[in-house]
Amino acid sequence: MKVKLIDLSQEEPYFNQVRTSIKIVPFHDFLIQRLKEENNPRQSFFQQSMEQFKEVADWDQEITPENLFRFRKIFDIIYFTFTPPIFSDLENIWALAAPIKEKFFYGTDVFYNLLTNTDGTLKKNLINREGLLRIAQRKKRIIYSLILQQFYNYTSNWKSEIIHSYKDETSKLKRFYRLTFDNQFIKIKLNGTPPTIDLTTIETDEEDDENGIVARLQKILPLENFYFEGFSIVRISDITSEYAFDHIKDIVVNLIPGQKVYKDVNSSLGDLLGNQNIDITLLPLLRVNDKLAIDSFKDVDQYLDNHCDNQNFEKEAYLDAINNFIQQPQTCFYSDLNNLHPNEPAIISFFRNKQIKSLGIIPVYQEKQLIGILEILSKHKNEINSQCLLVINPVLPVLRQLLLTTIHEFNQTIDQIIERNFTPLQPATQWRFNEAAWNYLKQSTEGNQPEIEHVNFPLVYPLYGAIDIRNSSKERNQALQSDMYYQLNLLTDLLKKLS
Repeated sequence: MKVKLIDLSQEEPYFNQVRTSIKIVPFHDFLIQRLKEENNPRQSFFQQSMEQFKEVADWDQEITPENLFRFRKIFDIIYFTFTPPIFSDLENIWALAAPIKEKFFYGTDVFYNLLTNTDGTLKKNLINREGLLRIAQRKKRIIYSLILQQFYNYTSNWKSEIIHSYKDETSKLKRFYRLTFDNQFIKIKLNGTPPTIDLTTIETDEEDDENGIVARLQKILPLENFYFEGFSIVRISDITSEYAFDHIKDIVVNLIPGQKVYKDVNSSLGDLLGNQNIDITLLPLLRVNDKLAIDSFKDVDQYLDNHCDNQNFEKEAYLDAINNFIQQPQTCFYSDLNNLHPNEPAIISFFRNKQIKSLGIIPVYQEKQLIGILEILSKHKNEINSQCLLVINPVLPVLRQLLLTTIHEFNQTIDQIIERNFTPLQPATQWRFNEAAWNYLKQSTEGNQPEIEHVNFPLVYPLYGAIDIRNSSKERNQALQSDMYYQLNLLTDLLKKLS
């Protein structure tokens, strides 16, 4: 445990106007109350804790940077009171902070390691303007939930937590943390009497509505009129995996046709694995007449080009390797491609020749049909092993849905091209029109002005034939409709003359 002041509140000018002071008096009151309520072995712990206050001079005064170390024993007691004995200090990210401000003065070693470099300086990427604005807005809700509870006996449904992200300087990956604030030891004083508020307008589950409510509360209850004293207990947990999973799920659930999401999904999968030396690619297997057509869909083709450029793959050779692999797909992990492995798929030789040192390939199925491949590649050996599958496995159902959506969108595009250019088809000839639509789509993908080709069957001699004219049914229906309108108008004119 450390006693060290780290003041991030200077980065938040809005809260610098709010008057606060650090005091342990609320914790002393808490111990007195627990002594009255407890009648078990814990009572002796609270009694001993009370005795420690006698050893600290002026314990009821404000804690400042100058007298901070004098309260070390009391800080230790607070930590032991609220931390189960089974928790390790090496894993528990825990700290004490000034009321409503990011001014930390005591915490576990792992907490200070999270915030500072080895030389004690603050990590550069820890705070950014966008993150500060988000934190400030969330903190306002936490503050006003305290005010509403203490002065109006009203408990809001606003959570006392903040989600914060930053790019780790070592791994170069984004990390997400949940900061949970225990504010039971903050006492609030008000200049004057609290005004009347209609509490029925406060409850909401929508974040935008919450922001609007907070803005109204700021006008009715300006924070400048309040004085906060005591301290907060801050617990921090790494939720990178949880956040990455939820982010991927949100992308898929809110997917808009044509939206480019694969790069974002791959990035979140990288956050999930937490290794900067790993490159992850989710590849949808688009097919026309059972032939691979990944490079024929504009958005997927651009995504494929970027992947090949990043890995220095020749696109045609890469697609040939994929095509060979999907003939006999299998889940495989190789931690060191410098070594030859018995019965390894042919695609492994392709990656080995491209200086890939370790890899994992996960085929993705839907009802026994192969719909995609998840590649995990690294140019460093021993970076990838079967443990990666345990991390990825929970998100596979969501990835499966994304692949199905992309395949459906591709198939729908093929069908629309056929409907625009050809008459309704017989099932026996559908394959040829699929091919024509595929060629049309490839022209568009390559940036050329697409032209639909003429479809004929020069070596086919039918025993039975039928002729259909494109849009003939539509034109016939329009003609019948016009004829009926004409007859109804004649009948209307006749009835008018008779009357």
